[in-house]
Amino acid sequence: MEDNFTPLLRNLPRAKPPEGLYQKIEDRISEAKTVSLADWRSFAAAAVLIAAINVTALVQYTQAATNSSSDVASVESGLISDYELYY
Repeated sequence: MEDNFTPLLRNLPRAKPPEGLYQKIEDRISEAKTVSLADWRSFAAAAVLIAAINVTALVQYTQAATNSSSDVASVESGLISDYELYY
């Protein structure tokens, strides 16, 4: 199907950009704001700080979860031993 359109597309006239378009593009590129290295450093520092806080929270959460599961086991064993007294 592409072969049917190829000769038709070759007969179309080439696009002609307006005068001065390339210079306008070059001017806009030169006017573009650049991000300084200091800004990137502050973004990187903030990302590291957030990652450190998340890791700390995760470690504390896992430690608390293991402590609470051992507490639950001791309560369950206490209930079981109390039940054996009345059995």
